Amino acid sequence: MPETQPVPTYYSLALCFRDHPVLVNQAPDELPLSHRVEDRCREENVTCLVDVRNLPPDRSMRSLFRPVPRMQDVVTTVWPDGETLRRVLGGAHGDRETLLPELQEVPHVLYWVPRFSVPALADVEKRIARREALGTSALLGDLARWPEPPSGPFHTWDHPASEAMAHHEARLRADARLAELQYDRRVFTAAANTANGDVRPGLEFDYHEEAGLVWAFYEGSGVELGMLVAVKDEHGRLRMAYQHLTDTDQVRAGHCFSYPEILPDGYLRMHEYWRWSSGDGSAGESQLQEKQGVTIERRVS
Repeated sequence: MPETQPVPTYYSLALCFRDHPVLVNQAPDELPLSHRVEDRCREENVTCLVDVRNLPPDRSMRSLFRPVPRMQDVVTTVWPDGETLRRVLGGAHGDRETLLPELQEVPHVLYWVPRFSVPALADVEKRIARREALGTSALLGDLARWPEPPSGPFHTWDHPASEAMAHHEARLRADARLAELQYDRRVFTAAANTANGDVRPGLEFDYHEEAGLVWAFYEGSGVELGMLVAVKDEHGRLRMAYQHLTDTDQVRAGHCFSYPEILPDGYLRMHEYWRWSSGDGSAGESQLQEKQGVTIERRVS
């Protein structure tokens, strides 16, 4: 069995929800749920973002005779692990009330994100809407059914193309420029893949990097929601784990070694050697091409 490291090394747990809409000319009976969650998070130094979402006005005759919703809080919280979430939002501190039952009653979603990542509002809305429409999955859960913890990058594993991988290992060690390589804010496009892979040409990957941890999100062309997390070594090689939800609602996961190549124009090509850890366990190869005109201009020294 390949060696792995504990999940919290690479991931955090995101709990995102929509609070009840605020009604015009009607003061709330108590402090909104979003404010109470924000107060708890502030006490514990947990990341919490509250976005105010304006709702479209209702101009029907019926709106003249009942309170009309005008705004709604969309809350994003990011937790180091599930135990911290339960402790802070539950009633573990003396006589402090638990907020978990109230959270279960509002539209919400619970999912793993890369450790340094904070989900954008558009992504939060999309994931809440998908969970509401299609229910939970191994990737998108809720407080009644938590998502399964994803695996971290493997240290070693076998691949049929071991000779090609050894060639790339030697090439990386001979290119001193790769020691300073950064992946943050690079965008890659899938250029080629073997038939047993799910990623199709044209699919884009938005890469980010923080403290040697690299991650990317991807979706489209048969992939509803995808995420990868990787560790970068001193030669720029990425050792990664990936998982995604297909358009047929299947959860697929695997691991990969990805080798950068600096092209004459200064952009990158990634040579990937991967194996499924779900399904048939087969191995494959793919290539990503950096999208030009997205990241900063580069010169080859």
